[in-house]
Amino acid sequence: MVEYRLLLEKVQKLEERIEKLEERLSCSSDTQDKELMDAIYKKAKELVERRGKVTAIFLQRKLLIDYPRARALLKQLQAEGVV
Repeated sequence: MVEYRLLLEKVQKLEERIEKLEERLSCSSDTQDKELMDAIYKKAKELVERRGKVTAIFLQRKLLIDYPRARALLKQLQAEGVV
C-alpha cells in the first residue's frame, strides 16, 4: 500500500512538471512556430519552383513534417498562386 502511494505521488509530481513545461512552451512557441513555419514555407516554395508540381505527401517526406502541416502548406501555396 505504501509503494502505491509513493508511485501515485511521483505520477502527480510528473504531471505537474509536464503542465508547467507545456505552459512555458506555449508562451514561447508562438513566435518560434511562426519562424519555423516561415522557414518551412520557403523550403516548400523552392521545392514547388524546382519541380513545378508537388503533393502534400511529397512535402511531408521532403520537409519531414506531419501530413496536416504539409496539407496546410500546400493550401497556402495554392492560395498564393505558387502551385
